[in-house]
Amino acid sequence: MCGIAGIVDFSSPVISSQIGKIAKTIVHRGPDSGGSFVKNHVGLGIRRLKIIDLKTGDQPISNEDGSLTVVFNGEIYNYKLIREQLIKNGHKLKTTSDTETLVHLYEDSGKDFLQKLNGMFTFALWDEKKQSLLLARDHAGIKPLFYHHKGSKLIFGSEIKTILSVIQTPKIDPDSLFLYTFLGYVPTPRTIYQDIFQLPPGSTLTFSQSGLKIHQYYDLFSQPNPEPADLDSMLDTVVSRQAIADVPVGLLLSGGLDSSILAYYLTRQKHEVKSFSISFAHQDFNEGSHAAQVAKILGTRHFDQPYSASDLLTDFPVIQKLMDQPFADPSLFPTYHVCRLASSHVKVALSGDGGDEVFAGYPTYLGHRFANLLPWFPSSFKSLLVNLAQNIPAVKFPLFSSSYKFGDTLANFFSGLGLPVLHRQLQWMVFFTTGQIAPEALFKTSPIKELFSLPYPQDQVKTAQLLDFQTYLRDAMLLKSDRASMFNGLEVRVPYLDREIISFAFSQTSPFTSLFSTKLPLRNLLKGKLPENIRNRPKKGFGLPLSDWISGPLKTIVSDYVYRRDISDAFPRVFVDAAWSQNHLRTLWMVFAFSVWQEQWAKGRI
Repeated sequence: MCGIAGIVDFSSPVISSQIGKIAKTIVHRGPDSGGSFVKNHVGLGIRRLKIIDLKTGDQPISNEDGSLTVVFNGEIYNYKLIREQLIKNGHKLKTTSDTETLVHLYEDSGKDFLQKLNGMFTFALWDEKKQSLLLARDHAGIKPLFYHHKGSKLIFGSEIKTILSVIQTPKIDPDSLFLYTFLGYVPTPRTIYQDIFQLPPGSTLTFSQSGLKIHQYYDLFSQPNPEPADLDSMLDTVVSRQAIADVPVGLLLSGGLDSSILAYYLTRQKHEVKSFSISFAHQDFNEGSHAAQVAKILGTRHFDQPYSASDLLTDFPVIQKLMDQPFADPSLFPTYHVCRLASSHVKVALSGDGGDEVFAGYPTYLGHRFANLLPWFPSSFKSLLVNLAQNIPAVKFPLFSSSYKFGDTLANFFSGLGLPVLHRQLQWMVFFTTGQIAPEALFKTSPIKELFSLPYPQDQVKTAQLLDFQTYLRDAMLLKSDRASMFNGLEVRVPYLDREIISFAFSQTSPFTSLFSTKLPLRNLLKGKLPENIRNRPKKGFGLPLSDWISGPLKTIVSDYVYRRDISDAFPRVFVDAAWSQNHLRTLWMVFAFSVWQEQWAKGRI
């Protein structure tokens, strides 16, 4: 894993010191080595975390005659097969890295070579003969890539801070701030800034003197029907190829269904597997015992660390300094902590991210099954539900965690039942992430508006999965995983987002949920492999005891930040007062996260 950055300026030569400056901003992504390529109007920079080909794999890398040069962030899991074919085609490869295969594949196939890649990546490839830059991002958006374009100049990087090191800090985009307020993140292709954008997953960006063009090479809705496959053997193969590295590989193990399955396959292939988890004193949030049980059964060498509010306060200044876009998911902090624990033992860790979206693991998917039953009930029953939702007290006893009130949760669930499936799913997810009710304007704001117009299937659960895949997964879950791991020099790989797994899952016609159970294919797969209590574990989520912490050890710091005068235009005092009085903790955390970001990165920009 690495960080890439660069500048193409057809109006003036690029200076080497500029490339060194922007690459320095992401040294945490690649602490092992750095490199650059500067020639006339182009400059490419790289910070490398050495995973494959430790001795000869430094970047940038060029083809035989030096006409093509690439900097690359990520992994190509099928690179050995590609390499063999390239050698048969007569190419002379000077390294054993996956990076070098890119320039030679491009020579053979042009941009079409992206269809041959199975991996997680972003890269920048300069074509000297065409005087053209090609940027590309993997199919699922596992690895990030941002850009700023003005006239004849393009600046890009793995994180927004690379761009901010070159240009004057742009204004905050009001539509992006609106989206963040309800979603808790800024959806692709937007960023919080005007004039800085994120390259969409499965897309390329070509920049030349003819201008800038973006092309989608991967379509989630047009997947080829895969050959009949056995999920057991497929997962075994996928985990095997994603465990290839020239450095130690471990596992982030929560004890939930997804990570337990990965642990099962990984331990079948490696003699010693190190696994990592964190635990909370608050038992509603503690999964440490579940992780320990799985580790004991499968024989991993397990490491667990407790996580407390004092740990969050310790981690706070580090994350504030590095997070260059507001992000309202409080689980960023324990994720950062477990990645730091893992990075002290391994350089690569597998993660269960993506399992919920690909195999239908969220409780909201059960809600869609319930909504399908409503036409069978008389209209008076529907009216009763709506009336019940409107009259449930706002404060009652907790449901599952102290971050949500039972009355609020049930009211949100009922109010969503009568909505179209896309509106319903987004409303439920908005409540989950920021504790608010989605306004109608949210559904009409780009890019949500465009996402709602895509050709979804008739199956409502699969529709909800596809929406989550294009929103919450790529712009919240994967962002969190990338930043938490890269801030610690750790590469996190996500087997459930392998192209083969995605094609298999979204081509299935049998349901992945029943009225009372999620992830049916994975639960069935585990029969006889792991104990029933693991196989039947419900979705818990990776949360924090916000109620206890915000009313206790975090109260002062949260209060100081949510009432900062600098953010009062975006979040007036009356809005914050209402969140405090109604104990809307997710809303408070959303404001807190924005204020923390604004103080570090955008003072005077509201």
